[in-house]
Amino acid sequence: MSDLKTPSEFLDRFASLYKDKVGEFYLRTYGRDQKILKDLLSQIGEDRLEACLRAYFDRNEKIYSPVYFKVAINDLMQITRREKKEILKNEEEDRFL
Repeated sequence: MSDLKTPSEFLDRFASLYKDKVGEFYLRTYGRDQKILKDLLSQIGEDRLEACLRAYFDRNEKIYSPVYFKVAINDLMQITRREKKEILKNEEEDRFL
């Protein structure tokens, strides 16, 4: 389970991963960046957002920003999706997933 709970904490994580990848500090646009992360957090949850952030910075991109992260989110969700056997808890109830 992710230890990140708020959009601000996710922005801190983004900035840390950015620094590790690019070698420079990320100059934040707090309103825009936090809004993007808040929207994604409400849609996919903490753990999935954390996994997608890690996957995003594992990729070789020309530009790293929350805007481009949001654009790539559907691709990242496919990369980080759980295996079907992890999703299914009760095969009888979940057979139509």
